[in-house]
Amino acid sequence: AGRANALSGTTARVALAPVSVTFGSVASGSGQSATRTVALTTLAGSGPYTVEVTNETGGGVDFGATISGSTITVTMTTSKRVAAGNRQGILRVRSGGTEIAHAAIYAFVK
Repeated sequence: AGRANALSGTTARVALAPVSVTFGSVASGSGQSATRTVALTTLAGSGPYTVEVTNETGGGVDFGATISGSTITVTMTTSKRVAAGNRQGILRVRSGGTEIAHAAIYAFVK
């Protein structure tokens, strides 16, 4: 929020660091799992916050997310028969059912 709407950028309720999550290159057929963490900083208001990953593209790679305190843990799990290509999803942070932040998630299966 904020790039296309300046008001949203100046009234943000939380900040995410980093602002996107990448798992880099993943070997096809590896059945690999990995995690990354994202720090959530409250700028205005308060939680509780919920997280989920939506808009996943491709198949054979599953992204997930959990939150504990101010730390979001993003997971990636690949199947052993995943085809090469780009995989992505959107990490969404919500408060009271309203989306208040989002971040891109990416992996490249080679």
